[in-house]
This record gives sequence, structure tokens and C-alpha cells, in this order.
Amino acid sequence: IDGVELPNSGVRSTDAEDRPLSPFASGQVPPGSVFLHSPFGGSYDSRYFGPLPADGILGLAASVFVLAP
Repeated sequence: IDGVELPNSGVRSTDAEDRPLSPFASGQVPPGSVFLHSPFGGSYDSRYFGPLPADGILGLAASVFVLAP
């Protein structure tokens, strides 16, 4: 973000079932959009599908139960 790399932001070439993943090609998020990122290595987030319109955000998600490997 603004030239600073996020921790755990590497892009994987395949998913957990060895299917190919294509990274989002552009390095810029357009105005009015958000780039969703999770530090979880297997997250399918904006690194792959790109930014989303900010007006589509309805609220903030909160963890209820987390089971970590």
C-alpha cells in the first residue's frame, strides 16, 4: 500500500487443490473501490479478483469462531 508491502501478501500460482490462480494485473485501486486482503495464505481475495466497489460494503465482519490449523 503506497509502496509498502503488506505482510503475507505474496501471490500463489495455484489454490489448495492445485488449480491455477491468476493474479490481478493492475497495481492501482481506482477511486471509490476497495482492495480486500487477508493475511491468511490461502485467502481468495483482491490479489486475484481485483478491487470491488466501496458502495457494496454493507458493514464490518467480525470473527465469531476461528479454528486455526
